This record gives sequence, C-alpha cells and structure tokens, in this order.
Amino acid sequence: MNAKNVADNINNTYNFLNSFCLETQTCVLKDHVPICIVKENNVKKIFYSYNSIDGYKYKVIVKNRSPNVDNNKFIISSLDHPYILKLIHYCEYASSSITVFEFFSETNLYTSKVYNTQYDESTIKNIIYQIILTVNYLHSKNLVHKNLHLQSFLIKSINNELMIKLEDIHKIILNSSKSHKTMRRQNVYSIGIIMYFLIFGKYPNLYMNNKEEIFSSPSKLWESVSKKGQHFLKTILLNGSSSMITTKEALYHDWFKENVNQTVYINYDVLQR
Repeated sequence: MNAKNVADNINNTYNFLNSFCLETQTCVLKDHVPICIVKENNVKKIFYSYNSIDGYKYKVIVKNRSPNVDNNKFIISSLDHPYILKLIHYCEYASSSITVFEFFSETNLYTSKVYNTQYDESTIKNIIYQIILTVNYLHSKNLVHKNLHLQSFLIKSINNELMIKLEDIHKIILNSSKSHKTMRRQNVYSIGIIMYFLIFGKYPNLYMNNKEEIFSSPSKLWESVSKKGQHFLKTILLNGSSSMITTKEALYHDWFKENVNQTVYINYDVLQR
C-alpha cells in the first residue's frame, strides 16, 4: 500500500480510534445483560446481550489480545458497508479486548440452506449479488477475505427480502503486493462455491472429461437455473485462475441485468449510536 493510501486510512479511522479506550471489563459491559453464550473457551467468549439503556440486542466478543490486534482494529474500524456487520464499540486493555457488534441474525447461509428446502433462482441471485457487492467493496479498499465460505454470512428476512451481512470480519486482511491477484481470485472462486451450494445443497465435485474440466450438476436442479445463471456459475468455477473474472466484472454479468433487488436495508437505530 502506498503512502497516500496509508494516510487516507489513518484519516478515515482517526475519529473512530478516539473511542478506543483502556477500561475495565466491568465498566465497558456494565449496561449489558447477557442473554446467551454462543461460544466460550480459553481464548475468547462470544455472547449476545441486551443493553438495559437503549433496549437493543448486541453481539459481544471478549478475547485475549494477540500480536495482530493492532492491525485488525484498524481494518475493522475502516469498514462501512450495509452488508458488513457494524462495529459499535471496541475497547482494549492489558491482556484482553472487548468488541461490541450490532446484532443482525443467529442464522448463517450454511444453516439456512441445510435446514431450508430449496432457494429459487431469484433468491439465490439476490444473495450472490449482495455477496459480490460486499467483496467488491473490500477489493476496492485493497482488502481481501482469507477464507470466504457460507458460514461467513449471516442471513435475515427483512420486508420479505433476504439480506446478508458478512460476519467474520476478523478474517479480512490487507492484500499484499505478492498475493494481490491470487487472493482476489480466491475470493471470487469462493463466491462460485457458495452459489453452487445454494443451488445443489452440497459442494461441487470438479473432474476432467475429455480434457475439459466440468462439475457434477444434478439435472433436475440444474435445469431449473436459467442459461444466464448457468453461464455465470461456469464462468467462475470452470475458468482457470489466470482468467478469473473480477468482482466488478461479475456485477455486470447478464445474469444480474434483470430481477435483482437493489434495495439496501440500513439499521438507522444502529447508526445513531
């Protein structure tokens, strides 16, 4: 990253970093009433809480500090996108850190698909479109996701429309010059894997047939996907890494030129805090 980009990132996060503090855990969480523990081990504790002051539900993570915490907090604080879980407060002290996020949903894409019947193509298209917008936003900031998968995204129905939010933002890293293209291509390929799973309910099995790479596609489900949708999936999964499309190119694919919901839900109550 050049000097100008570094300076821009520092300026963008300056105001947020003023809210970083060194306080006791009791002080930070004094208004939070734990609802349920999501995960707990020797390294971190994740739980949902109810705030007795504003009456809202939050996701709270308390964990041991690591050598990468400083880099991570700069990245997280710079994120501002409707499809990325919003950071409300971050506090660190000697050996631990406390992170408070907006609460969006307890269901991720994987569990949603496993416990649901079948998403139709229109629904899948809107989910994938939101994911591409999210990843394109990261790439535009010279950021990449280390391991994008179905569990990375929370999903929720709002006004009869499904909306996603990227949850595992701790896996977002600066894209180094050495791995610049490789990591971006991996992110796009992961989108193809996610789309395949949403259609077929399993991960793709790629194999060679007459020197041509193909993937298994149960005929009944595959035939329910439009030609444009099929072409989009093949473009991602069957293209070599050297010819992988970018997220920007993906957004302009013919599949997204019709019947894509571009209404963005914004939680104004969260933004006011």
